[in-house]
Amino acid sequence: TAGGNFTPGGEFTLTAYISGHSSSDQLTLALPPGFTLIDGKVETPLRDSTSRQAITWKVKAPTKETDGLFSATTTRKIKQSLNIRIRKVTASGIFG
Repeated sequence: TAGGNFTPGGEFTLTAYISGHSSSDQLTLALPPGFTLIDGKVETPLRDSTSRQAITWKVKAPTKETDGLFSATTTRKIKQSLNIRIRKVTASGIFG
């Protein structure tokens, strides 16, 4: 999942939910070009657990409009991707 400010230069949080891994596994985040990791680790060790574990990263968007494909891959080669669109806010509509 992702939430936050998806405008140029904005900051947002990515969260991955994972279960069924051991402490010998890790989760690796692939950042698209231009995006900067503010908080969290690119390679995060996992723990022994059958319950769900949340891994979060805080990311800063580039200063221009772009799309970025983020992917998180486990040591066991399980991969999930998420495309994030960075766009300027435009004033329009009734409330804009």
